[in-house]
Amino acid sequence: MKKVAKKPNKKESKIIEARQRMEKAAFLEKLKDTPLVQVACRKTGIGRSTYYRWIEEDEKFASDAKIALFQSTAITDDLAESKLIQAMQNGESWAIKFWLTHHKDEYKYKAETLKQLEDNIEDERQRRNIRFILDEILERTKNEKRPWQKNNKQEVQDDRKKNYPSPDPV
Repeated sequence: MKKVAKKPNKKESKIIEARQRMEKAAFLEKLKDTPLVQVACRKTGIGRSTYYRWIEEDEKFASDAKIALFQSTAITDDLAESKLIQAMQNGESWAIKFWLTHHKDEYKYKAETLKQLEDNIEDERQRRNIRFILDEILERTKNEKRPWQKNNKQEVQDDRKKNYPSPDPV
């Protein structure tokens, strides 16, 4: 025969509500210290399912939990930033690189692009050949005027005639 759970009487209900208020308050205090719900649940002995049930049933608790989670996340972010700044002050190159790539647009993709270029170019001889070809192209074209650099419209038109001869009449 199955046992049917009986409803608690008024006195028992008040005791349960008082215990839940204390558990909720203890949980919220832990949540202010750590930005992880799982850790706060474990440290207070409350199951995650209980936490999420409380969130659904109690609007005030849901609001307080959201605020506590925001506060603990802000504290953790401040701690992480202070450790990063400390590492930069100690001359840690990884910290300097991290800061620059995440806070300055001109450094954002440079490291990734350089790594990709290095991976694509197989050996030093290929690098020298490419550099030689680029230098040669620059040397050959450094004295040439581009169409947008020419001052006279006639020069541009003459240049077009040279580069693009008109078709022969049929």
